[in-house]
Amino acid sequence: MHILLAVPYERAVWSGRLTLSRNLGLMAGASLMGGIFARVSGLTQAAGPALAVSEGLRVIFGLGAILLLFGGILVRWMEARR
Repeated sequence: MHILLAVPYERAVWSGRLTLSRNLGLMAGASLMGGIFARVSGLTQAAGPALAVSEGLRVIFGLGAILLLFGGILVRWMEARR
């Protein structure tokens, strides 16, 4: 956590960058997952057949689990390189 050792001005800049990256990730991720859900389930309206909704949710949660696993592996790999 070298960011915390920075002078106060630099900490504020890094705090802003981290906040921006979190917000952009949230917006892009929600949009991307919504698009994938709509493509997989084939739904064009808010309500649809239960089987289509469950298939869309299955794919989205599977993709989320894969991304979470990838993120965890990436963090471990980066920590090991130090």
